[in-house]
Amino acid sequence: MIDADDQMAAMLAAIAVRVTAAPGFYRGTGSAAIPFITFGPVTLTAEDGTSSTFRNDIEVESAAE
Repeated sequence: MIDADDQMAAMLAAIAVRVTAAPGFYRGTGSAAIPFITFGPVTLTAEDGTSSTFRNDIEVESAAE
């Protein structure tokens, strides 16, 4: 856990998304703590049972390049 305001927490989550090549993050709700969760591929399932998976393939360049 890190003591940070909303702006700092969002910035840290954005860095985690970039470093892990995750397609995004979710900001949970809370009063004592606000969780930020990164996630991998996302599968959407329609009411008829069909599904599709979204994967964001991000190329991450190292600082040395």
